[in-house]
Amino acid sequence: MGKFKIAAAQVGSVRGDITRNLRTHAEAIEVAAEQGVAVLIFPELSLTGYEPDLAAELAFEDSDRRMEALGESAKHHQMTVVIGAPLITAGSKPAIGAIVFVAGFSNQAGRHAHEGIFQRPLSETIFSYLVALLVATMLLWLFQRGIEPWTDVVTRVVVLGLPAAVGGAAGRLAT
Repeated sequence: MGKFKIAAAQVGSVRGDITRNLRTHAEAIEVAAEQGVAVLIFPELSLTGYEPDLAAELAFEDSDRRMEALGESAKHHQMTVVIGAPLITAGSKPAIGAIVFVAGFSNQAGRHAHEGIFQRPLSETIFSYLVALLVATMLLWLFQRGIEPWTDVVTRVVVLGLPAAVGGAAGRLAT
C-alpha cells in the first residue's frame, strides 16, 4: 500500500475577493497534486477571508457554480478537497462551513435513482446509527461485562458508537 498524503493548504486570502481566492485555491490544488496529496484542507473561510462583517453578502449556496472549476480540478487529480466558506443557512446568519469535493464519488444522481427504504436520507441515517450502536453494545458486552449502573452502559455505548456513526455519515456524504 502506498503512502496517503493529507495536507493543509496555507494560502493567503484577499478580503472579499472571491475570484482571486478561487484562483489561489486552484493553484494550491495543482501544487498539492504535484506532491501526490490525496486530501487537501484549506483554512476556515479561505474563500472569502475571515471577515464576519462580509459573511452574509459573500455566503455560498450548495449549488454555487463559482466553485465548479475547483470541483473539476479535485476530480481530475483524484483528490479530496475541503474549502472553508460562509454558507447560506435557513437562519438569519450564514454559517461558517466547509465545502467538500470528494474525488471518485460524484454520482449522486445515480445513487438517488435507486428506490427503497434505505435510499431515503432519514431512514438510511437512522439505520446506520442503530447498526453503529448495536455493534458498540456487542463490543462492550464482549469486553467489559458487569458495568453498572445502566447509565454508564448507555454512555459507553454512545461513546463507542460515535466514531462508527461519524464514519457512516462521511460515507453517505461521499456516495
